[in-house]
Amino acid sequence: MSVKKNILANYSGAAFAALTPLIALPWYLNLLGADGWGEISFLILIQTLMGLIEVSFGQLITKQVAETNGKNHLGVVIRSFEYFYWLFSAISAVTIFLLSDIINKYWLNLQNANIVWGASLLIASQLPSSLYRSVMIGLEKQVLLNAVNIASIITKHLGAILIISYIPTVYTFIAWHSLISIIETLTLANLSKLGIKKADLRYDYQAIKPLLLKSLQLSVGVVAGILTLQMDRIILSFKVPLSELGIYTIAVSVSQGALRLVTPIFNAVLPQIVRLKSDLQQLRKFNLKFAALITLIVTITFLLFYLWGEVILTIWLKDEKIVSRVYPLVTFLLIGTGMNAYYSIGYLNWIALDKTHKILIVNIFSLVVSIPAIMKLVPIYGLRGATFGWISINLIGLVLSLEWVSLRKPRKNL
Repeated sequence: MSVKKNILANYSGAAFAALTPLIALPWYLNLLGADGWGEISFLILIQTLMGLIEVSFGQLITKQVAETNGKNHLGVVIRSFEYFYWLFSAISAVTIFLLSDIINKYWLNLQNANIVWGASLLIASQLPSSLYRSVMIGLEKQVLLNAVNIASIITKHLGAILIISYIPTVYTFIAWHSLISIIETLTLANLSKLGIKKADLRYDYQAIKPLLLKSLQLSVGVVAGILTLQMDRIILSFKVPLSELGIYTIAVSVSQGALRLVTPIFNAVLPQIVRLKSDLQQLRKFNLKFAALITLIVTITFLLFYLWGEVILTIWLKDEKIVSRVYPLVTFLLIGTGMNAYYSIGYLNWIALDKTHKILIVNIFSLVVSIPAIMKLVPIYGLRGATFGWISINLIGLVLSLEWVSLRKPRKNL
């Protein structure tokens, strides 16, 4: 399937993934109140942290599937990673469940620790689906993947609004989202294996051992990246009430919604970068076109927000007090988000060229710089101080990832 068709499909899926939660957000605020939305913001933070841990595995699986597409051992790769993913999801969920009282006592200070239990349920129901997404991206079945994603995201939020209207609790939100996530996961599991014989779907640890070791190595860097990219919200969750975290999460939702405009391109181009990795000159030309497209999207996004951002936020949130607090936060966050989009060019090249150790270096360096910076800025500037941390983190990543600009064909030994 062509890159253009995959990008179009990914954009359709990303548009629904970005806009549907944003459209639903005012209803959640109205039905559950600021405290209820703050609790949901914590759930979103935990899901994001766990999802980013998986990113290292997902991207390398996409690379592996793209390289083995059409070969007999593709079924071995899928089935072997299925065992790993489901086990990882179960261990993660049980760990959070068992530590719920500690998390609540030393972090959240909620009256009811059951919200933390809800986070474990959401993780158990959602995390395995990321494996099947990675497989379908590698197989370039992204039209089918996005059809499922769109149906799931609409059902999750529309159904949640309708049910919460009658039973307005955060537990209702958790139960409904978990149910739809389970259905989505099982659907993607079947679709990702279409065309593969049952006999070829077998577990073989040796077949995935090299990839698993690479993933674990990359995970160290990704864990550092998780702490870095989420450090603003992690520190805020310790220092401000959950209602304030909810305000910041609204701003983050808008800025990350903008980042989703380029995420579909990332999913479509990774298999292409993998194919071009043996020809560095062609890869550099491809990267330059990639960067030009990102520049166009970032420029249009900034211009639209500058002209109509405050008006759109007012129409959307229907609360001028909240808008007056969210708008300046989004303005700063978008600067960091734009840098993050450019950083992803170098990041994807490192994945394709097996230079994952550089991701570790970037993330650890950013983490070392960001923690003291955010810790110092938040008490002085509040929520806005956290946005300065986000900008500095992405600036570091962008600068250190620009080596793709000078990719050249290696000289032959004389």
